[in-house]
Amino acid sequence: MNYTIALSEEAQAKLFQLPADLAALLPDHFTRLAAHPVTLSIPGAPPASLPDRQVYAFPADFPDGRRFTVRVHFRYGQDEATLYVINVTAIQHAGPSLP
Repeated sequence: MNYTIALSEEAQAKLFQLPADLAALLPDHFTRLAAHPVTLSIPGAPPASLPDRQVYAFPADFPDGRRFTVRVHFRYGQDEATLYVINVTAIQHAGPSLP
């Protein structure tokens, strides 16, 4: 069973703040997450996350040397069919700084 992905307003705003090439990776990762949320995520815990969510993290490496860790913070819906994405964060580890 694949879950439906629903983005909060905060998550949508964060997506628009990401570099375009990084944001372009998210749809494929949302598809992966929707198919396998239990095996791809861990419970969120301080200090990296609030405790009432799951976190799906993945690396993103680009040819120009930029390296990121992207975290998709989500909750399971009460309908047991929806994943509510409440935030998306990206930490840059290497490469040219973001503008």
